[in-house]
Amino acid sequence: FFNPAAGEGFGWGTIIAADGDEIFFSSPSMARNIITGGTGRFEFAAGEFPIVSIEQTGMEFDFAAGTVTLSFVWTAAGTITY
Repeated sequence: FFNPAAGEGFGWGTIIAADGDEIFFSSPSMARNIITGGTGRFEFAAGEFPIVSIEQTGMEFDFAAGTVTLSFVWTAAGTITY
C-alpha cells in the first residue's frame, strides 16, 4: 500500500527460491523489509533487508474497483537466519 501524498508505504511479499521454498516478509516502510518465516528450509527464517535501489516497472488502473497496482524491481541486501 502506498500513500503518494506522504511518500510512505507498507506491505508484504514472498520471495521464491529456485527449489520452490518461500521466504515471507513484511515491509513496515518503503525501505525496510523484515523476514517473517517461510516454507521448507525457510520455515523459521528471520532477518531484515533494506532496499538498496528500486525502479517502478508498471502501473495498472482498475477504475471499477478503485485500485492502482504498481510493479517494481528492487535490489536489497541484508541478513537471513534459517
